[in-house]
Amino acid sequence: MTAISLLPEFAEAIKGLREPEPWTLPIRPNPARLSEQIRLIEKLDQGEALLAQLNRLPIAAIAIDTEFQFASDPVDLGRGRSWQDPTTLQPLILSGAAWIADSDTVVSFAFDLRRRELVPTIERLLRLRVMFVAHFFNAEFKTLWSLGIEPVLPQIYDTWVAARALTLGRGHRSIDLLAGARAIEDFAAAEEARRMLVGHLSLIGQCAVYGIEHRFAAAKDMLRGSFLAQRPDEPFSSLQIEYAAADAEATMRLYLAQQRDVIAAGLYPHLMQAVAERLMTECFQYACGISVYTSLKFVRS
Repeated sequence: MTAISLLPEFAEAIKGLREPEPWTLPIRPNPARLSEQIRLIEKLDQGEALLAQLNRLPIAAIAIDTEFQFASDPVDLGRGRSWQDPTTLQPLILSGAAWIADSDTVVSFAFDLRRRELVPTIERLLRLRVMFVAHFFNAEFKTLWSLGIEPVLPQIYDTWVAARALTLGRGHRSIDLLAGARAIEDFAAAEEARRMLVGHLSLIGQCAVYGIEHRFAAAKDMLRGSFLAQRPDEPFSSLQIEYAAADAEATMRLYLAQQRDVIAAGLYPHLMQAVAERLMTECFQYACGISVYTSLKFVRS
């Protein structure tokens, strides 16, 4: 066999090439270590690091919760009800609880929504191919819209809608009281029955039904009020961050606890379709409402 000799310049070039480095699989983050503390995301690099870690974990579902305030005062509608101008919503925090099924571990995080440079990272987070869970998605969607995010999530599950569906036909005391009050036109009793039903369907009420611990159940109203009074340049307290993360984790635990009842009642396929249809309807109504309200304000001015 005739040996082929390279030209001197090629031989020198080959000698100068770097030796190939050994290739290794990327190291999977340690879920137990990540679950030890709440990740507060205030900078872009922090958000990118969190997203990179979540992408390397076998996440089954992510529960989200938002905190916000309004720039305008509420309008009193009577009977203890009020209305807020949705165009004045100011997002504050998006908290999340990522559930890793194989270890039953929850990784908690919270985005400071006042840092608008984080919006692209949040959009990528919401495109992860996992189930997204919330308790009354209406509030979360309005917060995302105010950030300019179109919330097209791969899969969604609303624990409030599930609780409402499971309550139907069960003869819950509030429903019986409401029916009786309407029959005799007792408006005060009807309003009391509505408040009872609202309490039953609330996150705290549903946690009590399923025996789920919410660390801030007794202080929820006070802590929620602290966000409503938050100044734009005021940093969030550690208690506020812990409360926001606790809401997301409680929502995740409620989602898991509801599955047995939802499946036993044959509601799972219906809920997947009903939640999507309900949210699409509310999306349309919300968009039209803002358009009409903005037009009216312009005409009045």
